[in-house]
Amino acid sequence: MKKNTLLLFLICFFSESYSQNNQQNSELFKNIPQENIFIHYNTSFLLSGEQLLYKVYCLNSKTNKLTNLSKVVYVELIDDNYKVHFKHKILLKSGLGQGDFFIPTSIKSGNYKIVAYTKWMINGGENNFFQGDVAILNPFADNSKYLSKEKRDNQTFENREVKNTTNSINLFLNKQLFKSREKVTLDIKAEDINQIAGNYSISVRKVEEFNVPEKHNSSTYLSLYQDNKSEQLICFPEFRGELLSGKIIDKNSKKAIPFVNVSISIPGNEYIFKVSKTDSVGNFHFIIDKTYTSSKATIEIDNDNRENYQIIMNEDDVINYENLVFNDFSLSEKAKKYIEQRSIYNQIENAFNLKKQDSVKKYVNKDKFFGTNVYTYYLDDYNRFSTLKETLTEITGHLYYSKKKNQYSIKILGVDFLYKNNNPLLLVDGLQILNHNDIIDLKTKQIKKIIVVKDNYAYGAKLYNGVIILETFKGDYKNLVNKDYKKNVNLFKPLAPKKYFNQKYNFKKQEERIPDFRNQLFWKLNCELLKKSNKFNFYTSDNLGIYEINIEGFTHRGKPVSIKTTFEVVN
Repeated sequence: MKKNTLLLFLICFFSESYSQNNQQNSELFKNIPQENIFIHYNTSFLLSGEQLLYKVYCLNSKTNKLTNLSKVVYVELIDDNYKVHFKHKILLKSGLGQGDFFIPTSIKSGNYKIVAYTKWMINGGENNFFQGDVAILNPFADNSKYLSKEKRDNQTFENREVKNTTNSINLFLNKQLFKSREKVTLDIKAEDINQIAGNYSISVRKVEEFNVPEKHNSSTYLSLYQDNKSEQLICFPEFRGELLSGKIIDKNSKKAIPFVNVSISIPGNEYIFKVSKTDSVGNFHFIIDKTYTSSKATIEIDNDNRENYQIIMNEDDVINYENLVFNDFSLSEKAKKYIEQRSIYNQIENAFNLKKQDSVKKYVNKDKFFGTNVYTYYLDDYNRFSTLKETLTEITGHLYYSKKKNQYSIKILGVDFLYKNNNPLLLVDGLQILNHNDIIDLKTKQIKKIIVVKDNYAYGAKLYNGVIILETFKGDYKNLVNKDYKKNVNLFKPLAPKKYFNQKYNFKKQEERIPDFRNQLFWKLNCELLKKSNKFNFYTSDNLGIYEINIEGFTHRGKPVSIKTTFEVVN
């Protein structure tokens, strides 16, 4: 209990004191355990047109249990020239995440690495990241470089031996030989529930007819890590959510501007708005702890002298991969016919992709604003007026506007008597509007509703005289004015989690006409084995051959579990 309380305190301390005292932070972070990443990915050999599927496990380096420290993990695919071909940002929930990558024809044949790390792991020294070998073959390119009649000495190949790292868990199939499109029942059993309780992932994939690069499993991955910590905090961890940071400087003198309010607006139906304040050396940071769908954000300085200021965003951390050693993968001439057939199967499967699509999980942010005096005006319930100015006069009884010289101000009745110099927070689809002239003549045909929070509202580092929210029907309001004090930035958006397609057969005539040449029969994430007997069902395809069931994961006690078994699909 004492350890957990200390850990919680340290996490909150880091979140609030970022960049203010780096030396003090460096001393405190030594009390927080490092993290290790294990990735269970479906295969180490892919052709163009296939999917790399993966599940992320983020674990405490001391206990090997899932950790709830970092909320974000980064996954990259790198070639042997250290070029990054994809970089995914994955949200972690209780130490777990997921992702996938479709291999396009633009990626050349060659040897690759899948790499994963959290920002907290960057503080753990060089090469403190997960790495796994992946070989990719583009069947539409000249692959003579990778075809060899002899096996090379420095190749490492995947062990096809059926194995079980623990005697306490066993796999049972309803039989060993199956026909095409037949139901398979997998039963994962354990005599003692305490020996099996944990979180796992299951992959069922056709065994390659040649040797492929070796993959780390949950029992061997720890050999990738060394218990070395740097003496200095070089990268701020993402313990509460995604981190966006930058600095505010004077445009002319280039000096840092301390203690200035700055906001971020991520627009859309599920918009996010946050307020921060620069520290003593001009740095600001936003912790995004909600999901969002927009790929754009607006960061704006809220200060009377903002015309003299400039926003500079921090760049992403770059990992040094020069110490990576790549596998030297090659194929024999005998494999050419197999590759050609598999490529044809892939093209057929992709042609019928609309019939076998994965579904993307939707984001919903409910707790945007709250208060005791909230009033909502749905404009379709009234006779619409053409502009917002007319609507404020004729419909919204809690709002009014004033005009001084050429400047309009929209305010809330009965809220501005305590803090007369404060304005209400005004948002349109999550975008903050500081200059009310920008929307006073906004055409209301696109506005769905107006929400008024009729309370003094403390949000982040600033106090507002209430909140006014305008939401459009499509959530697509844009205010793309780009100035030194108002910066529109592209977001590195997290990958949306998916529910992967699982083929089922009811033996209808329509199903019989759809080809089925899947070599990945089953990909199950977040398997929580909570009973002595745990059954999973999937169906074989028309792609005949030997298939491997691979289960990877960790018990709640931190014990790794890696199990493999095989079955065959025949005519």
